[in-house]
Amino acid sequence: MIGYRGRVLALVAVLPAPAHAASPWEGLWAAMQDQCATAKAGVANPDITAVRITSAEVLGHDMRCKLVSKRPQGDEVAVTMQCASGADRWTRAAQWQVGAGGAMLVQTEDGQKTFFYRCR
Repeated sequence: MIGYRGRVLALVAVLPAPAHAASPWEGLWAAMQDQCATAKAGVANPDITAVRITSAEVLGHDMRCKLVSKRPQGDEVAVTMQCASGADRWTRAAQWQVGAGGAMLVQTEDGQKTFFYRCR
């Protein structure tokens, strides 16, 4: 007969490993809130500016960037990305800041700010 200790160990053995804690910038983001439905549906549309950010990459329409570094800088994070679209390859550097209670992502790249809304 399995005692109390054996049951606890058996239970722990079948629990999935905890996922990493998501960073505030991870998720699906769109340049305009009304683009979220199309972005969530996964419809490829060059007129929709949406990106999905994971812990390892940024995916956009016809573009994929691997996050090669993330450096916290105050309330922002500086990121370096290696990107590809078709045969084109390039490196990008940007700063991300999440505001409005997690509902908005501000990306600053080459002095230009781009605003994204979280798609829920």
